Amino acid sequence: MVLRYAGFKQPLFAMLTLFALVVMLASPAFATSTKVAVVDVQKLMSVSKAAVSIQKQIEDKRQSYQKEFAKHEDELRKTEKSLAEARNVMSADEFNKKREGFENSLLETRKLVQKRRRSLETAAADSLGQLRNKIVAIVANIADSGEYDLVINRQNIILVDKSMDITEQVLAELDKTVAKIDVKVEKD
Repeated sequence: MVLRYAGFKQPLFAMLTLFALVVMLASPAFATSTKVAVVDVQKLMSVSKAAVSIQKQIEDKRQSYQKEFAKHEDELRKTEKSLAEARNVMSADEFNKKREGFENSLLETRKLVQKRRRSLETAAADSLGQLRNKIVAIVANIADSGEYDLVINRQNIILVDKSMDITEQVLAELDKTVAKIDVKVEKD
């Protein structure tokens, strides 16, 4: 029996889960009739083809936005510089109007940055939610076909027999059925 250690973020929850498993497995009725599997959902959410595709799409969109924002920033910097240079040449009213225009442009750019950031975060969450749903469906199919009574997330387990871990089986099926999930970012 080979056991593996997994780090966990919630030690109390993990200890309680382990305790509950030990108690359940120690009971003769449960131990003889229950087939348990473990799956590393976090791993599936980061290394599957669909997950890598989502990460790449998000990064590509983020870089595209960065380039766009850099152009806006350059324009604003040039406008600010020309405004500062023309301050002594313009009348106070004319300068105030141009300064207001500049401040409005700055505000609009900030709003655009926030809007794009929110839409990208929403699109990423939606895509990752779709991936999680696909993972759950595949785990359910494997649990049914393998006659597993209980499937536990790997993040809640400290030690586990490798034979109970179905992560690689789920990953193979996931990569076979879902190679890509489109990240749909809201248009302006």
